[in-house]
Amino acid sequence: MTESFSFRKEARLLRPQEFREVFSSRPHRSQSQAVTIWGRPTQGESARLGIAVPKRVVSRAVDRSRLKRQIRESFRHHRAQLGNWDLVVQ
Repeated sequence: MTESFSFRKEARLLRPQEFREVFSSRPHRSQSQAVTIWGRPTQGESARLGIAVPKRVVSRAVDRSRLKRQIRESFRHHRAQLGNWDLVVQ
């Protein structure tokens, strides 16, 4: 069986309302020194990802873009193991 590692629109949190739903629903939180991951279980088919990297935390655009690419790549490869969660990485 071939597994798809694409990162399509169905796998993303796109609208501000979707981000608010994660934050307002008493989300689970996992935190390290550099990253905080907020999540909530959903009724959807699989995990979805939202990324919030503010300019005040990572000031150079090239560094923010690299960080977002690395987060997306990790999510793509581990999505099947994450279950039905909406996740926001800060």
